This record gives sequence, structure tokens and C-alpha cells, in this order.
Amino acid sequence: PVEGIVLIGKTEKAAADLSRQVTDHIHMEKWYQTVVCGKPEQREDTHVDYLLKDSRTNTSKVVKAGTPGKRSELTYEVLESWEDQTLLKIRLLTGRHHQIRVQLSHAGLPICGDSKYGKAGGPLCLCAYKVIFSHPRTGNRMEFEVNPTFPVPSIAL
Repeated sequence: PVEGIVLIGKTEKAAADLSRQVTDHIHMEKWYQTVVCGKPEQREDTHVDYLLKDSRTNTSKVVKAGTPGKRSELTYEVLESWEDQTLLKIRLLTGRHHQIRVQLSHAGLPICGDSKYGKAGGPLCLCAYKVIFSHPRTGNRMEFEVNPTFPVPSIAL
């Protein structure tokens, strides 16, 4: 149910190159915006957790380091804050199953509208709003951005 930009390679070679860029997390930047329930303690922060995927339930959870979980990292910045919700800009530094949803929920900041990891009601307020990558054929840096359409509170505090 996440809205936003999706990349698709037109050829098998292009798709493989884009996949490599997604995996190495150096040549591709993936940015998201989300509205979370609550307010983070800091205006900017980095979250590092270890996530374990459960294919049977199609969910992931935070586990202790040293267990069979995968290292997961994201950074966030507060864009705007209201009484009980906050608009965040997120840079995904790894790409794990439901990573943003799981990590923010674990941090006490569930995404608004997230019936799986947070507070249900309304649409899931998560948008893949910007991607920066190298063109698979030319190597030119490409950047695409969209405006999220999920609802945000109209009265900022």
C-alpha cells in the first residue's frame, strides 16, 4: 500500500544493473516521507536495528544483534510537527522487508494508517517520494521526485 516511485528496467541487463544499485546502497538513494503517530525526541536521527522476516505471516520484527536478523539502517529528519503527529523525511540506507514500518513502530513512532505495525485507520501514510540512481546504460545520474498524496494535518503547531 506504499505510494510513490517504482523503478523498472526495460531490459534484463538494465534490470540487473538497477538491482545491483539497490543492493549496494551506494549508487542509489531512496527517500521516503511518512506521517507518524507521536513526536521523535530528536529532529534528526539514525536508527540501526536487526530485522528478522517471518515469511509465514509476511511480517518482520526487530531482534537483538547477534541473532539471525539482518542489519537495517535508516536516517530521518523532522519536516513538520503537529499536536500528535509528525511528518518525517527518511533516507533508507538498507532495504529490508517492511523496514521503515518496523523500525519506526519499534521506536514508538508507528506510521499513521499502518494496520500491520501501527495504528489502523485511513491510508498508509508512506510515500517513496524520491530516487537518485545511475542510468544503467549511460551512467548519468538520474533523479525523480513526486509529491506524496497521503493526508496530513492541516493545522501545524
